[in-house]
Amino acid sequence: MRRRSTALTALVALMLLGAGLAADAQGVRFVTPQEGDSVRDMVRIQATKPSPNAGWISYKIIRGDTGDFVAAVTSPFAYVWNTRARDDEGKDLYPDGQYTLTAVALSGTGSKEGEASITVTLKNSVQATDTPQTVDLSLFYDRNDEVRYRAEADWAIRPASDEEKPEDVYAIAKVFNGSLVSNWKNKVMSPTYAAGHAVLHVVVGSSGAQAGTSDVGALDNAGKALTYLALKSGEMRPKHDDEPSFELAEITVPLPGRPVKVGDSWQGRMTIWPDPLKGTLAAAGAELMSDPTMQDPGMTMDPAMMDPTMMGMVGGVAATGPKAPTKLETRTVQATHRVEGFEWVAGYPTVRIRSTYSVDDDRVTIPSASSGAVAGAGMDFGAPMEPAMMDPGMMGFGDTGAGGGMGIGGQSAEKDTSYTGERITYWSWELNRPLRIVDTITHTLEIERAQAMTGMDMGMPGMGIEPGMYGPGMMDPAMMDPGMMMDPGMGYSFGPGMQAEPPKPMKVRIRVNLTIEEVGL
Repeated sequence: MRRRSTALTALVALMLLGAGLAADAQGVRFVTPQEGDSVRDMVRIQATKPSPNAGWISYKIIRGDTGDFVAAVTSPFAYVWNTRARDDEGKDLYPDGQYTLTAVALSGTGSKEGEASITVTLKNSVQATDTPQTVDLSLFYDRNDEVRYRAEADWAIRPASDEEKPEDVYAIAKVFNGSLVSNWKNKVMSPTYAAGHAVLHVVVGSSGAQAGTSDVGALDNAGKALTYLALKSGEMRPKHDDEPSFELAEITVPLPGRPVKVGDSWQGRMTIWPDPLKGTLAAAGAELMSDPTMQDPGMTMDPAMMDPTMMGMVGGVAATGPKAPTKLETRTVQATHRVEGFEWVAGYPTVRIRSTYSVDDDRVTIPSASSGAVAGAGMDFGAPMEPAMMDPGMMGFGDTGAGGGMGIGGQSAEKDTSYTGERITYWSWELNRPLRIVDTITHTLEIERAQAMTGMDMGMPGMGIEPGMYGPGMMDPAMMDPGMMMDPGMGYSFGPGMQAEPPKPMKVRIRVNLTIEEVGL
């Protein structure tokens, strides 16, 4: 009996040892969070692996039966999970609930070393027991307050789902898409209780933007201190109408002026930023057109004054894309504001306010579909034409020029658009200010398609050539064999002949995203 008991004990010990060795061989474990944790807002995910100096860890986030790998990171294998991320339609990606986090470790050669999984509970919403029945919201600054904010924005143009040639839209995206980053602080000069509103110095720190392949441009008033009034109603405005402004500081939400509860709504005007490239019409053609010394009464330009690099192949120009925005051109809209619930942000309970609106009669700045930067050189007629051989009727400005249907004209233009917008504001009733603002604007419009994108635009009105005007090497039609003559219906290569069928406009969507949040809490 004793022998049998000893053998059984040895067998159990061997099994436990084997399990321990297998666990050590796998060697993947979570550092943070831990199994069973409740998490919210921005969640730091970090795990370890057997060979920390080589390879990587891929993280997967699973809810129910669905999930995706969200990141592959190298040492120290840390990833920040933004639990408030939203999809392209503006819907929350991660509603409150239970999630499985999986870490898959791979060696430097890509071989799997092991994996580990934990279960956590996402709780962004404040529990009903921790929230008051109603909250009274106001913008309030105490003496000596300094509140720091950071803004991050991006904008992109995309083909609509039913666009027949999405590649044309992606060509425009190369000079249109961009981003912006800005930092500033609101420094109290006079607190709210002194006069019913606060006087602030909005001190603008490092701030810049980029569009397409442009250089990064600093925002206007970066490095300056601007005087603002912070009204209890939530409005931020310059102290005097003739003072400079910093538009990002004015993006907030109008407060109702009464206690509110979940489900309450109200109307109010607010500042939005729907057109990131407004005021950036800086392509070569637009600049040339503004110089009266370069124009004659017929809006033509002397070929001798043209930079050869601007001529290229007939129909193309060496165009530049739009410059990066340096001043934000904003507007105000009437919106509906609704209290959706209470959520945690940076450790503070906040009111989640959703603001919605739509605009049907605005304009948005986009690179012209006929700019050289987008459509290239158009038709390839060979080497650049000699200025002496160019007919003044072939020179000009506008959306179409010689041969390929492209000229030196405006490389950007304002297009008719309609758009919808949504703003999510997380307002702290303890701190009496917004902690985070998430803005999304979606444009739906049609824009002209460059002739050079769709093929040849052979027709181009030119000046008639009178007898005796034919230069060396040019044949007078009167001397041509009738069998060599082109059928009149076909016209000339440079004349009122063949015209391509007008191309269909491109169906596009433009998305402008802006997030402003308090930092340093």
